[in-house]
Order: sequence, then C-alpha cells, then structure tokens
Amino acid sequence: MLAFSGGVLTPFIGVGLIGGYTLPKQVRSYKIYLKKISGLVLIFFGLWIMI
Repeated sequence: MLAFSGGVLTPFIGVGLIGGYTLPKQVRSYKIYLKKISGLVLIFFGLWIMI
C-alpha cells in the first residue's frame, strides 16, 4: 500500500517541483514524461507484489 501511494504521489510532487523552476510549456512536456514513467513504475510494483 505504501509503495502504491508513493508511486501515485511521486509524479505530483515532481510536477510541483519542476513547475516552480520552469516555464509552463516545459512543464506540460515533463507531465507527459512523468506520467509514462510513473505508469511503468506502478506496473512493475504491481507485478513485483504479485510474485
């Protein structure tokens, strides 16, 4: 459960930190990038927990 909540919250924290230091256009591209990474991480966590 902790790993799942960490995987869900990490992209929001990352976007918040990046948003504070970059332009809005760059943030949009980073959001897509972070969503893809967090999705893959959640899939791997799910498979790892099942095994």
